[in-house]
Amino acid sequence: MGAERAYQQGCDGGDVEGCVELTELYRQWEGGPIHVRKSQALLERSCARDDGGLACHALGEFFLLPGSVPANRERALRAWDRGCFVLEDSSSCYELLESAAESEAKDPAALHRLKVQACKTRMTVSCEAVGLTPPRAEAHHRRLLAACDDGDPDACGEVALAQETGFGLAEDPGAALETGARACTGGSGLGCLVVARLHDVGAGAARSPSGVVDYASQACERGESDGCALLAKQLAEGRGVARNVLKAQEAQRRACALMSETQRKQQCQQ
Repeated sequence: MGAERAYQQGCDGGDVEGCVELTELYRQWEGGPIHVRKSQALLERSCARDDGGLACHALGEFFLLPGSVPANRERALRAWDRGCFVLEDSSSCYELLESAAESEAKDPAALHRLKVQACKTRMTVSCEAVGLTPPRAEAHHRRLLAACDDGDPDACGEVALAQETGFGLAEDPGAALETGARACTGGSGLGCLVVARLHDVGAGAARSPSGVVDYASQACERGESDGCALLAKQLAEGRGVARNVLKAQEAQRRACALMSETQRKQQCQQ
């Protein structure tokens, strides 16, 4: 409950990230109070702020979660649209690009506009697609970098993700590995996930199957569905750990339980 109080205090004090973390905490409680309406209200209020890009991304994901509100993709897209075009949040732009790629209705002009906007948030792939040079780090990532330097593990996890993917910061696997490890040590599941993925592909360091298992296990324990899925793969294939089909199935079930409804439909067998 200490984490809940800390996030609640931060949220009450106007910290958008505190509000987002609080709703994530509610979502991960198995058998505990979910506070669906409260979570939606917190995210909507935070998304309306001038620094609410992170909340807009989380709000879009919230609208697609099973068991929270009726799945409403249009509301999710509106949240991501504000996050991307108004608040220059790279994660929101990424979701819009993914949605555009999946859509049967193609609008080249709208897609070009979206890629230009995504480039403004330092999505290097989008910059390359439209022939633009990535700008300096956006305000949100400058705040994350400062918070990470001050010892905030969750901020370090976000920084590591940006360094891994090139979304919001320059792509740098070596820096992502270092930042992610620091975040993971501090308790960030996202930081653990970044390190696990880097060990899996050998980016920033040599491939390490045992490292994948170690960091993916920690990511899974801390509520990262991709960490559980990566752990399941290692267990099923006997990479970095003794092959164990039953444990692999258990890890995959947890991965599916943590996914959004859209992800579950795409990746989990019924």
